[in-house]
Amino acid sequence: MERLPNSKLGNHSKIVTINSFVKQHIVLVGMPGCGKTSTAKKLARLFKCDWYDLDMLISDSTNKSISQLFEDLGEEKFREIERLELQKWQVDKPSILATGGGTPAFFDNMNYINAIGVSVYLEANEKFLYDRLSSKKDERPMFSGLSEGDIRVKLSKILAQREFFYKKAKYTFKLPIKAIEQLIYKELTRNNSI
Repeated sequence: MERLPNSKLGNHSKIVTINSFVKQHIVLVGMPGCGKTSTAKKLARLFKCDWYDLDMLISDSTNKSISQLFEDLGEEKFREIERLELQKWQVDKPSILATGGGTPAFFDNMNYINAIGVSVYLEANEKFLYDRLSSKKDERPMFSGLSEGDIRVKLSKILAQREFFYKKAKYTFKLPIKAIEQLIYKELTRNNSI
């Protein structure tokens, strides 16, 4: 059963099911635009568990969009809020969490992610990410207002800075792959990782 958005912003939603067989959290990491949120939703259906999106949790707790937080507070303060929200995320039963694209690359977040569950890196090449981000750049605070050339340069720079942290994930799946959630599900269940 899918629950309707429950915040004023209408952006926090999760899948609610029963009889989950997931024994620990599954945390998705990767660049902006790689599909963490959509994959989390699909994985939650397969694993019969709840899913959460860290950016949505931040928006719900602050009553501001991520773009507004970046604009009002700057990236440094946003990353502090993000870290606190990640550490505050405590749910009673194992669930799926889609992190923000930068979450693993700040503070000790990636170590924390690995400590609380099974981390999964959705690895995407620059062309794949550019194709997805360029059409929705205004929804992404780090790319808003940039030209196509500037998006490519920034994307390359960010990927180079963050890849070290992403590579600390317990599992890596290279995109694009159709039905990535099916592959993740099979791999994690086959290896008894959950």
